[in-house]
Amino acid sequence: MVFAFDPALSRAKHGERKQPLQARSQATVDAILEATLQVLDNVGLQKLTTTRVAERAGVSVGTLYQYFQDKASLVAALRELDRQRMLATLSAVTSAHRGRPVEEGIRAIITTTLAIKHSMRSYRLAFSEADRDALGPLVDVLLPLLPVKQAPMRAAMLLAALDGPVVYAAKHRPSLLNSTEFVDELCSIAMGYIERCKKQDRATKSASETSR
Repeated sequence: MVFAFDPALSRAKHGERKQPLQARSQATVDAILEATLQVLDNVGLQKLTTTRVAERAGVSVGTLYQYFQDKASLVAALRELDRQRMLATLSAVTSAHRGRPVEEGIRAIITTTLAIKHSMRSYRLAFSEADRDALGPLVDVLLPLLPVKQAPMRAAMLLAALDGPVVYAAKHRPSLLNSTEFVDELCSIAMGYIERCKKQDRATKSASETSR
């Protein structure tokens, strides 16, 4: 699956100068972003420059500046691209597990998320961790899997509970991201919370019926 970055999503906030309207313009943007990733892999974030990116992409610096104002806007675009890719992947996982046991869906979401994190270089992990806004759309991804009342609030609480251990593992113990035991622990946290929510819902329903 090909994910094309849409500069209109963050252009005003991060300084992308114009939206590509034609296939050739989109191809240029995609080439610039791919070149940015390659330069980052080779020299790191501190040595990333628009000149190096333009050279790697095979475009002039002037062409690059038509779409990206500076280094910061390139980094912002990569953050947005990673967010789009993660949401698309997790949405597909959720769709594939609708109607199946809740624990299977939760485990699939957790396993996929850890695999994505494990594949990221350190600088891209920093992007995703800094972008706390990404948790909002993930709530919508998780909702179809939660058989509880007040699902939006509880999905947000569950994501917050899982986010801490995942961020810690990514930064300090990356080997955990590829660990079955770590997945099991995260699933235990998630299913424990879901079962408590279901128990509370049953108690609330029972109390309501008794009071009638």
